[in-house]
Amino acid sequence: MSNASKRQILVVDDNPSVRETIAMLLVSAGYDVAAAEDGFAALSQLRKTLPDIIVSDLEMPRYVWV
Repeated sequence: MSNASKRQILVVDDNPSVRETIAMLLVSAGYDVAAAEDGFAALSQLRKTLPDIIVSDLEMPRYVWV
């Protein structure tokens, strides 16, 4: 993918194994990846930068609908 290094992705999942695996796969594909363990951490990340896409688990403790 030619512009993959310029794309930012936020991965949100309460399961560390899932979150880290998805992030690792995306980084190896050339994406800039941020990760958050719940909805509140995701909101904190969103205050820093707006990603091009968010990949999120929908069933998490402390999930915040934005």
